Amino acid sequence: MKEQRTQKYPRRSIGVDPCIVEGCVRKNFGLGYCSAHYQRFRRWGDPQAGRAETFEERFWQKVERRGSDDCWLWQAAKNQDGYGLVRYPGFVHMVGAHRASWMLHNRDVPNGLEVLHRCDNPPCVNPAHLWLGTQAENNRDAAQKGRTSQGENHWMRNHGGRAFGGKHRGRTKLTVENVAEILERRACGEFATDIAPKYGITPSTIYAIEKGKTWRHLSI
Repeated sequence: MKEQRTQKYPRRSIGVDPCIVEGCVRKNFGLGYCSAHYQRFRRWGDPQAGRAETFEERFWQKVERRGSDDCWLWQAAKNQDGYGLVRYPGFVHMVGAHRASWMLHNRDVPNGLEVLHRCDNPPCVNPAHLWLGTQAENNRDAAQKGRTSQGENHWMRNHGGRAFGGKHRGRTKLTVENVAEILERRACGEFATDIAPKYGITPSTIYAIEKGKTWRHLSI
């Protein structure tokens, strides 16, 4: 009888099962690897060749580290607001680089809390500049530091009121104070359907604010 040929690699469904490299969440492309790890394996014989061994090492390779009190600036992918983006092990979607920095140095972020900047510098990932707070705390901090139209030195006040959203867009019924109140009430657990009639708007308007589709300078 012919000796049965053993499989060198486990049989996995292409495009369904995740990559076999630990921490990688991309889908199997071939031999159990995602496309990136498959190409490295074919070229160098090692799916992780040419890269640092751990996620933390790869992360700090993309950071311009300075003094302990200075901003450490993210040098890789960013979103349109300047916040760094990175694929964190175990997460399907990309997360904020500042959030990843917090998790590397502290722990997971509890539900209902966000990683916020003390320095107000979006690409900064220095753990000493980060803190945990609620959306309502973030909004109050923004108002106190002049990062909303309540501040005397806000960008909109110095550029003739031009903005991409908010009360200067003409037909909106809300003011900055209204939006800050709405976000704080939502953070306290009130339903959008109960809040909306008091401001003459629809619940969908509130959801859009929360998601940053409108009034982005308040809802970040």
